[in-house]
Amino acid sequence: MDQWLGLTEHRFSPGVREMCCREALHCSFEVASENLQRTAQLSICGGTVREMVENQGRDVITAQRSGVLPPAFTATACTAQTLITGTDGVMVPMVTEQQKQKRRATESAKRIEQGRSSTASVGRPQQGSDGRTKSSSWWRSMIRTSRIVTWWGPRAIVR
Repeated sequence: MDQWLGLTEHRFSPGVREMCCREALHCSFEVASENLQRTAQLSICGGTVREMVENQGRDVITAQRSGVLPPAFTATACTAQTLITGTDGVMVPMVTEQQKQKRRATESAKRIEQGRSSTASVGRPQQGSDGRTKSSSWWRSMIRTSRIVTWWGPRAIVR
């Protein structure tokens, strides 16, 4: 029965995992949890929804990189055998050097007041950004994605 429901490798069925991923697309994990309780009578805490969504994301990335998850279409199905599937541009908020200095001073004062020692690692601390936002490139950091363009050519190859 577990194998039929897709529960041999995962704690939740494929349908529940999909609902969690879809629900968490446009809201926080806690709100997604509340929505799942209200609409599907699923009592799953926000932390579990977060864990499930992140695991599903990792599984998809692994499948895409290994070639197991091909596109559901070919370029021949597209107009002029070319399709731009999506583009995005994001300005990523950064912590400026001034903000870091203020935070360090505040934390230092709190530690002195509470009689605690510093937990900072030995060596020079990382410098803050030179501006409040940056347009960063996807190849520099997966966390700071700013421009994504996926293009499928005649042989369904990402370029």
